This record gives sequence, structure tokens and C-alpha cells, in this order.
Amino acid sequence: MNQDDKQFMSQFVIVFGALVVFTVVIFVIARVLMSYNSVDYGPMVEKQVAERTAPVGEAHSGEVPKAAQTAASGGGSAGGEQTYAQVCSSCHDSGASGAPMITDKGNWAARIKQGKQTLYDHAINGIGAMPAKGGDPSLSDEEVQAAVDHIVATVSGGGQTAKAAGGQSKSRQTQQGSATSGAPPAGIAQAAERGASLDSESTYQAMCSSCHDSGALGAPMVTDKAQWQARVAMGAEALYSSAINGVGAMPAKGGHSQLSEDEVKGAVDYIIAQVSNAKAAGESDSAKSSSGAAGKNAPSNKAGGKAGAAAGATMAAGKKTYKSVCSSCHGTGMAGAPKYGDKAAWASRVKKGEAQLYKSALNGIGAMPPKGGNPQLSDEDVKAAVDYMLNAVQ
Repeated sequence: MNQDDKQFMSQFVIVFGALVVFTVVIFVIARVLMSYNSVDYGPMVEKQVAERTAPVGEAHSGEVPKAAQTAASGGGSAGGEQTYAQVCSSCHDSGASGAPMITDKGNWAARIKQGKQTLYDHAINGIGAMPAKGGDPSLSDEEVQAAVDHIVATVSGGGQTAKAAGGQSKSRQTQQGSATSGAPPAGIAQAAERGASLDSESTYQAMCSSCHDSGALGAPMVTDKAQWQARVAMGAEALYSSAINGVGAMPAKGGHSQLSEDEVKGAVDYIIAQVSNAKAAGESDSAKSSSGAAGKNAPSNKAGGKAGAAAGATMAAGKKTYKSVCSSCHGTGMAGAPKYGDKAAWASRVKKGEAQLYKSALNGIGAMPPKGGNPQLSDEDVKAAVDYMLNAVQ
């Protein structure tokens, strides 16, 4: 071996040895890093994996499950109507996301021709914009099928689920009889009474009004008593559960996880107070009482009547502006805004007088921009909103 070969071999051994050392160092570093970042798959993850890999069905050679017996006997009709009201109605009552409306028989005709098994499959596994089980995985297959039966019975006149339709008819008659006799469902009267509080209204305006005032995402509007009738019939506890845990397109707590359960219930109470017959009956009695008192004590001059009407119109306009513009901050206390109805927070401001409050609202103060960041508002609109907020704390 000549001198050149020796030199080459020497350099090759050095380079090869350096690569081996570098590889070993990298391997050791990787092992150390992996030991620091080891993942402990706890029981919750294991449970989720087990649920996802669970079989899609079960074979029963002995006793038929109770839920299946109930569905087969037609006794699941009440459950189907309730599941529909809680989960499906948010889209199928309004047509949101292209869902066929339950009142549109023509739109359902082609679907019903596909057969109930196909409808069951679509409802359980999802189709188009509709997620599996309408977005509520806690539902059993039998509950989803019962909701489908309710829809089919409604749009086909009860032909395929005559027994269920008969049960629903009897249930509706019972509900109508209850409404006629003036007896509201469980907890509704108490909820309506609590819903008259300023705290309940404040939570609703700040958190719920964006959907329930407009009907966005298929939410039942707070002004639509007919749309709320089936929901109110389920009782206050069922409504609380839907609001706290989420239902259909509505996330848990309306997407405001910072709210306590009591605050969510307060907002539900406010809605109940607006749409339930319990509130209407209470208001009717108080209206009669007020009417009688007014008849005895009210002045007879027309100017007073006009002034009262003008004040009422101002309050209505102020409430509208407050709900659309001011409630996002004054309903929550965001950015240090004094909360609607909080007399202590408003006390020092009220002492400054209306003129100063108007000026602050029109020109901006602190974190609040002029006109609450809505320059298109007229000065009168802004002043009416101030009047509405003052009326709640004076």
C-alpha cells in the first residue's frame, strides 16, 4: 500500500468514525427528549377510543331491550315528539341549513318514498349539512328513530305511525286541556315569575338575544309563542338542561362557558316569562288591577295621556337600541361598562344628571367610543337608550 492509499484510508476512517459518533449522539438526544414528552393516555382517551371502535349494532337472542319494545309498541311517540322539539326543531322548523321543514309535505314526499330504514340511517349517521344524530351523540338510536317517526307521522297525516299519531293527538289534547284550565307545565309558573327580574333580562340580552331575537341558526324567536309551545310543554327542567348542555345547533350555555348554571337558568326564565301562558295570565290579572286603579285615580285630561304615550314610545325605542348596540358591553360589564340594572354601579353616574350622561354616550368616554361605536345612530336614538338604562336603575 503506497503513501496515497494510506492517507485515503486514514481520512476515511476518521470521517466514518465521526459519522458514527454523530449518529449515536443524535440517538441519545432523541431518547432523552422522548422520555420528557411521553404521553399518558388516560382512561378518558381509552374510553373515547372504545366508543369509536364499538360495534354499530347488537344481536339479542333473548329478551328484547325495553327501549325497542317501547318503540315497537308505539309508546315511543311522546319521546319522539320531545326529541324532535329538543334537537331537530332548530333546523326542521325553520329550514336552516337547507333542512326540509316539517310543515312542507311536498319536500318530504320523495324522502318518505325511500322508506323508513333509509330515513333512520340518514338521521343516525348524518347526511348533507346534518351531523349524525342531529349533532347530539348522547341520543340513542331508538330516540332518533322515534323523532323520525314523529316527523313522518306529522307530514303524512299519521299513515305510517297511526298508533303513535293517536298517542300524540291524545298528548296534545291533554296539553290543550291543561292550557285551557290555566295549569302550566311543571315549574313554568315559577320560572316566569323569576324571569321578570332585571338580572334575567340582562343575561338574555347579553348572551342569548343575538340568536333568539333574530331566529339565527334556527333558534326559536322569543317573540314567537307558537314556536315555543311544544318546548314550554316539556317543563322548565328540560329547557334548563337543553340550555346548559346545548341542543341542536346551540352549543352548551349558548357558547358562553363563563356563565354559571344559575345565570343560564335565569336567561331561560326570562324567555319563559315572554312566551308562556303563565306570564300572560299574571300580566292579565295585574293589568286588570292596574286598570281598575287607574280608572279611579287617573286624571281625565288628554295631555297626560299623550305624555304617557310619548314616554312609552321612547322606552320602546330605547330598548331596541340598547339590545342591538349597548347590551354587548352594558349587559356583561365588559370593558368596565356599568351593567344594566346595577344600581350601585350607576349611582355616581346618575348624580351627574341626564345631560352629562347624554354627552358621554354621544361623544364617548373611557373605553366607550362615540355612540357606542355606531355613528349611524341619531342623537335621539342614543338618548333613548340612555333613558332606557336609567329607567332600570332609578
